Amino acid sequence: MTEDRIKIFRRHGGCFAVIILFFILTIPIHADSQEVTYYFDAFLDHAQTHPVNEANLVDGSTETYADFTDELSYSSLQGTTCTGEILGKITGLEIRYYCEGGYESVILFFNEEYRDEYGRTCGDVGSPGWTAYDNITDAHPYGPSAWEWSDIDNINLHVGNALKSYKVEIRITYESSATGVTIN
Repeated sequence: MTEDRIKIFRRHGGCFAVIILFFILTIPIHADSQEVTYYFDAFLDHAQTHPVNEANLVDGSTETYADFTDELSYSSLQGTTCTGEILGKITGLEIRYYCEGGYESVILFFNEEYRDEYGRTCGDVGSPGWTAYDNITDAHPYGPSAWEWSDIDNINLHVGNALKSYKVEIRITYESSATGVTIN
């Protein structure tokens, strides 16, 4: 009986392999939604009134801060720690602020064109904290209709109004897909 089964398998085994391969290649592939966070690490030197210790706003630390006690001071942030490496299809962009003492006002620009204004209440004086995220994915018509990784460095923020601003982050949600099948 065993020999009969082996003959059947040899005769039909190739068909089984084709059927199994068909199912493997036609199973829907679901993209995994993932997030990565970067921070703004550079500023432009064209603000009329700069905050005291402006470099602290782009040093990546939540221990050092830029002092915005002058109501007219603002910082123009440009450049992030994002390298432009393509991790997947971008599906969302959000920004948040680590600050204290007031309301962090942010004006968003893309390719130096005005996009939108955002703002969040900061932690109390002496108690800095993270604000909630602001979704900037579909902010204004000057931005791209579909975000690319190379677009991230074209985002500029004018930041001001909070008493102390420590750090500004951008969180990117993206879809990466993996099939688990390699075809050479």
